[in-house]
Amino acid sequence: MLPKTALGFALAGLLPFVLCPLLITLGSPVTLWRDVFTDYSAIILSFLGGIHWWHALQSPAPSPRQLPFAMLPSLVGLLALQLPQGLAWWLLMASFMLVLVADGLWLNWQRTYALMRIGISGVVVACHVWMIGLA
Repeated sequence: MLPKTALGFALAGLLPFVLCPLLITLGSPVTLWRDVFTDYSAIILSFLGGIHWWHALQSPAPSPRQLPFAMLPSLVGLLALQLPQGLAWWLLMASFMLVLVADGLWLNWQRTYALMRIGISGVVVACHVWMIGLA
């Protein structure tokens, strides 16, 4: 069972993803919220790579691909911050989907964690689509 605190923090982590395109849609300064969205997206992608790093270090026989993969989200996030925002959002969105697939392959998910990750990743991807549509 997933602790309620963990679920609460996970849901709270969605706020910047949802609020940035919402505020742009409502007429707030576009540049500010585009920058916040891109920066936050890159940071959260990096965080997801850390989950793989921790898992590989805890495993007696990690996949030889898991530690190198754990470094990719940080590097992709850094690359995204150097790209024009529209392209960055496509790259970040695809990366969130790829990390979700890798999580399913390498991590021993509990059912409640899997449902949370799939749901949260769906919202994150939808928010990237929303931002791309606003560009």
